[in-house]
Amino acid sequence: MLPFQGGAFRIDVMGRPPRVDDFRQAWRDAEKAQIGGVACKIVDVGRLVDMKKTQRDRDYEVIGRLAAQAFHYADRHPEARAALGPWLARELRSAELLLALARRWPKGRQMLRCAGRPVCDLAAEASRGSEGSIRCALDEEAEEYKRKDREYWRARLAELRGLRRRMKRRQRR
Repeated sequence: MLPFQGGAFRIDVMGRPPRVDDFRQAWRDAEKAQIGGVACKIVDVGRLVDMKKTQRDRDYEVIGRLAAQAFHYADRHPEARAALGPWLARELRSAELLLALARRWPKGRQMLRCAGRPVCDLAAEASRGSEGSIRCALDEEAEEYKRKDREYWRARLAELRGLRRRMKRRQRR
């Protein structure tokens, strides 16, 4: 926890963040900020969302809130829809917002069809009363992300355990 003007906040520092294919590019794209007088770089929202696709349910709540904020911004600013729409189609975690994208935005259905998510196909073709099936598809999608995250960390933990064993062997010599 870091103190910050009357409160505190938590900061995650990752040397090898999961689901960030090219760390150097992520570093170049990071936002520069001053936090409590300390210069730092903050990962862009798109990569943050990718890193949040973990085994923890609360991370999907964070993803949902981040994507909802972007949706509401673009919903009020039609000039931003072309840039944000494809990302929103890939990241929205709400049946209601996926349906709003499909029904209210002129190219929303097209954006959803191009997203490569089965849940988006449901939303693009949805009729009234489809929210339940879309929510189920969102839950299935989250479970698949969780499975992939478990696999990712299983490999990292095995790597760390191997490193620890090698270090202990060296110390005994």
